[in-house]
Amino acid sequence: MRSFTVNFAALLLAVSTVPSIAAEKKYIDKKVRSESTEYAVSLAAQDGDLGHAFVIWNKGDSAANMTVQQVVGFYPQADKTKYEAVFGLSPGQIFDDSREKPDYVVIVSVNSDAYEKARTVFERWKSSGNYMLGFSDCTTFATEIGAAIGLNMPSRVFAPHPIEYIKKVGQSN
Repeated sequence: MRSFTVNFAALLLAVSTVPSIAAEKKYIDKKVRSESTEYAVSLAAQDGDLGHAFVIWNKGDSAANMTVQQVVGFYPQADKTKYEAVFGLSPGQIFDDSREKPDYVVIVSVNSDAYEKARTVFERWKSSGNYMLGFSDCTTFATEIGAAIGLNMPSRVFAPHPIEYIKKVGQSN
């Protein structure tokens, strides 16, 4: 069994920046050293007919004495009610998901290098990528971010919906 010390500032950062309406939260500390700036990357999911997975970025700003947060998800550019958005290939795009309310969140404290590695993945998804449900979708986006910060990412075969998958991520780490 692995034990670790929780940095109070990191825990406060993570707790204070995830919407309190989230029904369930899992906290994971992937930090390997102390740094003056606190970083957290969270994988979040909503329940619903199709559900949705998205990523919450948190970075401490000691000069401003605040946390900078960005919440993003990957979507098809096509109208979500159209057939091709759900069952076909469509250009994909990153949207601001700051108004979304997660039902489950995996909150991961990370070091700056893991945070920047995940931001590189994010930039790649921003500039290229097609949306195809089950293969290149919101859950795939969250999966690649999770892998970049060192999480064990399970197969989606038995957890096809975003909420099921993000819960499996929480159970696997």
